[in-house]
Formats: sequence, C-alpha cells, structure tokens
Amino acid sequence: MTDESTTMTNTDIINRKLNRIVLGLFAVVFTCLLGCSESVQSSNLVEVRGKVMLEGQPVEHANVIFDSSGGVDAHAITDKDGAYQLETDDHGPGAPADTYLVRVTTSKFSSPSLVISPVYSEFGVDRVTVSETGPNQFDFELKSNPDQSELTGVEESEK
Repeated sequence: MTDESTTMTNTDIINRKLNRIVLGLFAVVFTCLLGCSESVQSSNLVEVRGKVMLEGQPVEHANVIFDSSGGVDAHAITDKDGAYQLETDDHGPGAPADTYLVRVTTSKFSSPSLVISPVYSEFGVDRVTVSETGPNQFDFELKSNPDQSELTGVEESEK
C-alpha cells in the first residue's frame, strides 16, 4: 500500500507540473496572438509619396515625418528632386491608413546651407489623411519664413 500511495503522489506531482507547463504555454500563446492581432502588418501599409519644395526649389535630404497620434509613425528622406516615399521602422515601405501631422526637418545628410524653419518641425506642415484606396500623394511647399497662421497643420488652440 505504501508503494501504491507513493506512486499516486508521484503521478499527482507530475500531473501538476504538466498542468502548469500547459497553462504557461497557453498564456504565452494567448499573449502573442493578442499582440499580433493589434500590430500593423506589412500588408496593411499603403504607398505614400510626394515632394518637398522650399521657395519653389526641391529640398534634398530633408526628413519627412508622418506623426500618428496613436498608431505607427512613418518617415522618409527626400532625394535630389525633393521626392520622398514613406516607410515604417518595423513594418517596411508604406504607411498605415491614418491621420497624420506632417513634420519636415533637416537631416544629418542635409547641406549645411539648408535652413528649414523650426516651425515646420514644431507645429507641422499639414495634417493629412492616408487612405487605403489612395491616391496618397502629398506635396509640401515650404517658406523660408513661414507665418504660423498659414500652417494648416496647426490648430487654433496651438498657435
């Protein structure tokens, strides 16, 4: 009888350990599924492109940042023609459909002579909506000395 009760106890211990392992694995899988369902998948990104001009001239090596209020931000650096195409850090080329405040700044690659008003990085150039169906072409004309009241990205309460 002692051997039988010892065997049951060992079986009980093994079952308890297995139950804990199974519950732990279930918790890990459930957490992963929950996290993955809320994340942006690369298939949910849409192409977003445009041009940045300063006083009618293309701006080379400017940072273009599409700042989402709660989702995924997207960014690009303009080429010699001022053209950009957005990408995200974690999800690749494109941007999720969302509303963004667009900011433009110089980059570490910008010419030292390039001066982009800090107003465009602080208050933004514009608020835009990227749609799933497009077209998502956003061109921005910057001024050397912008008047804050002209910025469509700035809400009245922010001026």
